[in-house]
Amino acid sequence: MTEKLVKSLSPSEKKVVPHLESNQTVDSLAALAGVQTVEAMRACQFLSNKGVLTLEKKQTESYVLTATGQDVAKRGLPEERFLKALDTPKTLQEIQKVAGFEREEINAAIGALKKAGAIQLGKTVEKLKDVSFKEKQAALKNPQNPPKELIDRGLLEKVTKTEYAITLTQLGKKLQTADLSKEYAERLTQEDLKTGAWKNQEFRHYDVTTPVPSVYYGRPHFVQDAISAIKQLWVESGFQEMKGTMAQTAFWDLDALFVPQDHPAREMQDTFYLKQPGTLPEWFKDIKAVHETGGDTNSTGWQASYSEEEAKKVLLRTHTTVLSAQMLRKIKEENIELPAKFFSVSKVFRNETLDWKHLFEFHQVEGIVVGEGLTLADLIGMQKEFYKRMGFTDVRFRPAYFPYVEPGAEVEVYHPGKKQWVELGGMGVLRPEVVVPLLGKDVPVLAWGLGMERIITGYYELNDLRHIYDNDLERLRTAPAYQEKQ
Repeated sequence: MTEKLVKSLSPSEKKVVPHLESNQTVDSLAALAGVQTVEAMRACQFLSNKGVLTLEKKQTESYVLTATGQDVAKRGLPEERFLKALDTPKTLQEIQKVAGFEREEINAAIGALKKAGAIQLGKTVEKLKDVSFKEKQAALKNPQNPPKELIDRGLLEKVTKTEYAITLTQLGKKLQTADLSKEYAERLTQEDLKTGAWKNQEFRHYDVTTPVPSVYYGRPHFVQDAISAIKQLWVESGFQEMKGTMAQTAFWDLDALFVPQDHPAREMQDTFYLKQPGTLPEWFKDIKAVHETGGDTNSTGWQASYSEEEAKKVLLRTHTTVLSAQMLRKIKEENIELPAKFFSVSKVFRNETLDWKHLFEFHQVEGIVVGEGLTLADLIGMQKEFYKRMGFTDVRFRPAYFPYVEPGAEVEVYHPGKKQWVELGGMGVLRPEVVVPLLGKDVPVLAWGLGMERIITGYYELNDLRHIYDNDLERLRTAPAYQEKQ
């Protein structure tokens, strides 16, 4: 058994075996064997797989000075220097000049001294009493169990050190008495095969059943996997992809979709605006007329004056429905044959407060179907099939208001992790006020838009949207490729 084991040892394993002891760490072993810690670790992992030793992971926590803490340790605590400069009442400017304070330092000093009741602030700063700084000074020299205040102020930070303790097995003790001097060939080269030299060589034994560290190859982010899968689903269903820029005018993003110019969603707290204004197409007056009087749509419009200045504002698109509006105009201008089906999976931006189900930057899955005879029932069936293929069996639709559709509905799915229904998107039949000025005629247009990230959280077993983009390296390495449910 020992002879067979010796023949399987790699050069790095042979280097560390003579120096192995129980109750030593991999770091100390590396120093004794004269190798890098990473090489010693790799050798120990292989020896552990062979039953020569066991490795026990141990973590220790300690505190170290930050860069700011190191500076304070040299120059003294800001509050200590502040109090020394306050031999007589002085203004803050005078104290700052005497003590050579940075702005952050003087604020920290005032906070600490006020908390200790050592100073009184007025037109001048007056010292009320002396304060001992021995505990803080000691913590800066030897930061073990330091005051929380120094951690909160960023002078100290916690570091976690991971070490691996070695314990030799009986087999490992036997191995240390074996002769490790014999050299074995590590590789079978092309030259060996040509000359036949391999016949006179003795090769090291390789155990192909021994576990080895995982090797992670380069791969797309799992969100990109999901985007590709969802795009493929729509392409296979006969849809064509729509594309467009992230920055759009309010004319295309909102006006063309019959969103009134005084709608709350246009406010800065809901929308990201850019400084440079955009331009309007020559036919913008068709949209203007619809907003003001209803135009040729048998509608009364919004009965409010239309602002060209408001329409020219440029914003980060709030929904990909802007692409649908532009596609309807393209159908008219390029005389595209109907019926026609289009989709997009693109990024949108909302000035949202981040929480478990809201992001301010996310992807929206958008689509339209244009053709005579289409109804809301067709749209519901289409959406049910899509969500089924995305893995959602509990789906419901409830009436909802959107300025650009009538009738309109929201799609909700049951979230098993949160044990509640979650709204994933909106849908409906575009209103004549949207279709007529863009398409030139009143034809049924089924439209929908939904948040992609909300769709894929269940697949990746995430209960919080924020974790999708939190750069968890382990998740990025091991997340499965996205596949639709069959």
